[in-house]
Amino acid sequence: MRRALIAAVVLVVALGACGSGSNGKASGSKISTAALVTGAADAATEARTAKVSGEMSVAVGSRQMTLPIEGAIDFAQQDVEMRVDMSRMGTPGLEGSMEIRMVDGVMYMNMGSLLGSRAGSVLGGKDWVSIDLKDLGAGQSGTQNPADMLQSLRGAGDVREVGQDDIDGTATTKYHAEISLQKAIDRMPAEYRDLAEKGMKAFGGSFPVDVWIDHDGLPRRFQVSIDVSGTGSVKERIDFSDYGADVSIEAPPADQVQSMADFEHTANGV
Repeated sequence: MRRALIAAVVLVVALGACGSGSNGKASGSKISTAALVTGAADAATEARTAKVSGEMSVAVGSRQMTLPIEGAIDFAQQDVEMRVDMSRMGTPGLEGSMEIRMVDGVMYMNMGSLLGSRAGSVLGGKDWVSIDLKDLGAGQSGTQNPADMLQSLRGAGDVREVGQDDIDGTATTKYHAEISLQKAIDRMPAEYRDLAEKGMKAFGGSFPVDVWIDHDGLPRRFQVSIDVSGTGSVKERIDFSDYGADVSIEAPPADQVQSMADFEHTANGV
C-alpha cells in the first residue's frame, strides 16, 4: 500500500450532493430560476433526509475509473452514509465495496471488506479509519462532507433553464448554474460555515453544476464535473429519491476506529 493509493481512495469519496428547490414551479426568467436553485439548501433541510444513488468518474494521474455509489443523507445534521463499489478500480489488494460515514465533521471509512485478506495485517482489528475534515490541508480538502455541496447551491448566480427530462418516471426541469463558492459561504448558516469553507477550497472560486428539479421543487438529479488542482478530476452524477425516509447515521464504535495517521504508518510498512 502506497501513500498515493490512499490519497486516490480518499479523493474517490468526494461525493456531490444537492438539496431540493423552492416549492414553486420555475418559469423561464433568470430571476425565478436563480431563486429556485439558491433556495434548494433550505428546502432540502426541511425535507431532512433522502436516499441517493449514482456514479463517480474519477481521474487520478493517468488512471480513470467509474465507481457506482449508493447511500443516504441527513440534510439537517449534514451527516452522510454511502457505499462505493471499489472493485472497478482494478487495483490489486482492493476488493468489494467500502462504506463511508460522515458524522459531526469526521469521515469514517470501513476498510475491512475493501482490503480482504490483508485487512488483519494492515488494520490490526480496527476496520474503520477516521479523518477529521477540519484538520485537512488545502491540497486534501476535496474530501469534504458531500452535504457541503447542498450548501454550495446558495452561491448559484448565472442560472438558466435547459430543458425537460424524465428521471425514474418523474418529470423534471433541468437547470445549469454557475456556483460562486464565496457567495455560498457568505450565505450559509453559521454552524456550517467554517467546515464547509475548509472543504470547498479544492474547487477554486467557482464551478458549474446541472440540477434536475421536479414539479414539487425537489431535485431528482445533480451532476458536477470538477478539476481538483494538482490531484485529478471528479465527475459525479447523483440521483435522489425517498425524501423523508427513516435515516439514522452514527459514528462507528470508538474501539473499532483508528486514525488515518495510524493507518498510513501501518500500511506503508506492510
